[in-house]
Amino acid sequence: MYFSLFLDESGKTHQKGFAAFCGFVAPSNEWGQFGDVWTSIQLKWDVPALHMSRVMARIDSDKQDEWVAIQKKMGDKWVEWRDVVLNEFADLIGSFNMAAVGAVLDTTAYQAIRKAEPEDFLITHADCNVFLLQHVLMHALDKIERIDKAGMLSVLIDDDEEHAFEYYKSYWNLQKMIKHPAIQDGIKRRFERIPNRVDQIAFCKDTFHPALQAADMLSYVSRRFKTEKMSTPDEQMFGALYAKLIRGKTHPVQDYGEAELRTIAGNTAKTVRIEREKEDDGC
Repeated sequence: MYFSLFLDESGKTHQKGFAAFCGFVAPSNEWGQFGDVWTSIQLKWDVPALHMSRVMARIDSDKQDEWVAIQKKMGDKWVEWRDVVLNEFADLIGSFNMAAVGAVLDTTAYQAIRKAEPEDFLITHADCNVFLLQHVLMHALDKIERIDKAGMLSVLIDDDEEHAFEYYKSYWNLQKMIKHPAIQDGIKRRFERIPNRVDQIAFCKDTFHPALQAADMLSYVSRRFKTEKMSTPDEQMFGALYAKLIRGKTHPVQDYGEAELRTIAGNTAKTVRIEREKEDDGC
């Protein structure tokens, strides 16, 4: 069976703070009907492609676009109207047979740990983009394998000029991981799924693919929900949307804060040391 995974990012992976890389995986034949209904909702509410950063932008934002124009047109009714529209898109996602997948990364902690202990990272040049892509692909394959041990996966990412080439290079780096001299058999079997099961990675315009707009929504909402106090009405709205997008607690987005990253790095460093000790002992 063929599955398609649509992904988008939120936040800046090269800056301090938090970044999210999220989307939805579903059987490939699910996406056609989903796109038709999504586009119908856009027509119903007379809105352009959904970009959460623009939807949540302030009216006095320096960047003027169609979403800011809608804010101005709606005036005092904007927030109430906005929440109705966003909830309808979220309800649509919940009505289709798809699974949320993604990760929110503490980029500040990741960069600090990697700089301090570079040997803890098996992948050469393992920046934040590489880390996020690796873990999102692994989680997506885990979900697929529960229902189809031989399912194939196509990956489609929002065509972002800033990161598209990096994600493509990351894809090839992950395929080569099975040849890493320090990798353990158990980890190697997980990485073998990348060349064996992920048959393509492509970059697409989100204006043409409603599934990428859905991924944008999940990525933005997850980053805000995971990193804010949920004390303001807007933040509480993110909590409600997040629960819908992950289908309750069925498909939560993964957290990679400092504690989780140190555990991962420590396990990796241990693996490297064990393999080196074996080589030194002539095993």
